[in-house]
Amino acid sequence: MKKRKLVTTLVLSLGVFFSISSTASATCVTLRTTDTSRVTAPIGLQNSCHYKAYNDKVSACAVYAIAQKANPGKGWVKAATSYMKPGTGDTGSAYQNNKINWRLELNPEGWNKAGCFANGSIW
Repeated sequence: MKKRKLVTTLVLSLGVFFSISSTASATCVTLRTTDTSRVTAPIGLQNSCHYKAYNDKVSACAVYAIAQKANPGKGWVKAATSYMKPGTGDTGSAYQNNKINWRLELNPEGWNKAGCFANGSIW
């Protein structure tokens, strides 16, 4: 009887632990662009997204950090945008009533700009 009670308590404790830890975790993706191309990183279905981005002080150009949301039939649409000169950073958030897919795009300003060093995270 004592052993059965111990096993039951252990199983219930593990169930509570895993259910709490899975709801408290956030998806975080880090990006880095070092050339002329834009880079993106997706996160899963959520009601909102939060992002932070930084354009390194040695970066050769300004960079846009763009939070985008999935819009069925229209692809990705802008939800929030930050413009960062070299040596600056920004944070932002976007919200939606229903759960949708989100992504963060780092886009160097202008055409054919090499030497852009920026990174960002979305969760």
